[in-house]
Amino acid sequence: MISSSSNSGLVTAVAQSVPSDPVNCVPSYCAAARDESDDTKVAVGAGLSEAYARLVGEKNDDAALNLLSSACSSSCDEVIVTAFAASQATTASRLCEASLGGPGGSREASVVQVDAVSGSGGQAASGN
Repeated sequence: MISSSSNSGLVTAVAQSVPSDPVNCVPSYCAAARDESDDTKVAVGAGLSEAYARLVGEKNDDAALNLLSSACSSSCDEVIVTAFAASQATTASRLCEASLGGPGGSREASVVQVDAVSGSGGQAASGN
C-alpha cells in the first residue's frame, strides 16, 4: 500500500492531518499501517510525534491527550507507539502512562510530563 520512498511524505501527512481530529485520525492511521512494513509504522509514529508537539505548542492539551490515548490504545501497533515515544525522547510505557491522566489538573500535568522529558516536544512546550 505505502512505499518506502514515500515515508517522509507519510510523516508529513500524519503530522498535518492528525491535529484536526486526533480521536479519529490516530486509529485510522494505526489501522492502515497494521499490515505495512516497520519503516511505514515508524513513519506513522514519527508523524504522531510531530502532531503531538504541534498540539502542545498550540496549548491544545485536550487534543494532545486524545492523541496520546488513541496512540496508546490497542489499535496502534507497538512499533508505532515506540517510534512516537522515541521521537519524544521517552519510553513507550512512560508515554502511555501520561495518557492515563485524570480530568482537570492531572490531565494538564500529564501533557507537561511527556514534554519535560522530550527532545523534540520540549520546543513546543517552551511557552509554559
